[in-house]
Amino acid sequence: MKRLLKNKKGMSFLEVLIALGILGLLSVPIMMMFMNAQIYAKKVDKQTEINAVTRTVTQIVSDGFKTPGEGALLFAPDSTEDIDIDGDGSAPDGFRKIIKYARDVLRDKYTTPVLKIEGSGINEKYVYKITYDPANYHDANYEGVYSLLVTIIEKESGKVVNELKMSVNVNENIN
Repeated sequence: MKRLLKNKKGMSFLEVLIALGILGLLSVPIMMMFMNAQIYAKKVDKQTEINAVTRTVTQIVSDGFKTPGEGALLFAPDSTEDIDIDGDGSAPDGFRKIIKYARDVLRDKYTTPVLKIEGSGINEKYVYKITYDPANYHDANYEGVYSLLVTIIEKESGKVVNELKMSVNVNENIN
């Protein structure tokens, strides 16, 4: 042992290169693992945000159909003006007007313009649309229950991030 400590000879250039090569081979997989973990974390954060927005929109739509009138107005994004679905300029249009207009006036599928999400700051990145098709989304056996297609869209890119069909029980027929 004393002989090794007293030995003044250093490592050769070739030994240093071999040591650096081994270190490089070991560090690349470790770095890739950290980079993949970071990418995965961003995807999970994005999906969590989309799930939160989906829950918020589901609640807004559900409450909007259950509460007729001014408590459930449809607003265009970046505006405080309400959306006039049928263009009659009458009282503010609520969610129930979507069903009335599709069923009674168009007698066909109706999709709203994009609607803004009222609420927390996370929702400023997203808008949504509601589609009602009287021929395919309503079953006369279930009076007072209406099914809708809700599409959630990323505002900046216009990409559809979630689409769900939901049923709303309004406990009465919408006239």
